[in-house]
Amino acid sequence: MAHAEFDEIGFSRRDLMALSSLTIAWIALSEILTAKAANAADVWTRPFTTYGRISRPFNLSDPRYANGHRGADYHQDPGGDSTVRAIRPGRVVYAGNRIAQGQLGETLVIQHASHWSLYAHLHDYPESSRGPFRVGVGDDVLNGTALGLKGTTGYSTGPHLHLEIGRGTWEGSSSRQSHANLVNPEALLAGAPPAPTKPRPTTPPPVEENDMFTDEDRKNLNDLVALAPTIHQINRRAETAINEGRDRAAALARIEKLLGQVASR
Repeated sequence: MAHAEFDEIGFSRRDLMALSSLTIAWIALSEILTAKAANAADVWTRPFTTYGRISRPFNLSDPRYANGHRGADYHQDPGGDSTVRAIRPGRVVYAGNRIAQGQLGETLVIQHASHWSLYAHLHDYPESSRGPFRVGVGDDVLNGTALGLKGTTGYSTGPHLHLEIGRGTWEGSSSRQSHANLVNPEALLAGAPPAPTKPRPTTPPPVEENDMFTDEDRKNLNDLVALAPTIHQINRRAETAINEGRDRAAALARIEKLLGQVASR
């Protein structure tokens, strides 16, 4: 291929080979990271380490309640672990017993990325210096983090977990959330795995502390860093070519053609 073809648009053969290498490396790295991010993405898990029977389903039209039944009630199987666990990673934003004039008893609320979850009627036996809760406001939790024990505090006829889930940001204890934002918990948890007994992170730890990246990934990253100055020069030359009145569409078409030829070698 003649050098004049490259000079015509202000690019040298070396520039184009560098750009081609960068493009190939970036595509490969993007595919790797996308796949690994999908595997690391947070998922819903159930609130107990076993399934847990649903004693009263979500029903906003339930006439027994002034505002319908805003969540689902879960009873643990006899002899099962009664520890209530976080169903998704997030941060505790409420821990107390003042929601709905105390009708929900001891309650925790966790804010997740796109939803919030509320765990009500927890046991009031002191679990720690934090009272009945094993976590406090501001604590970050993972799938399976122990929150407290299933109980019967507040307006309750027997030990169970009342679980509510809503979209968006939790609005605070002084106001019950809008019906429009509430979600049937089983619409998200049906088919979800039981809570892990050992909380598992769903956000990867820092790269240097785990094997998220292979040696090939790191080599591609190093190549990207090494090529950055060359790519910057290519961009400057492209801007100069366009500013000098050269046909931008023709230049881009020629670059695409040359990149394909270089990449195929």
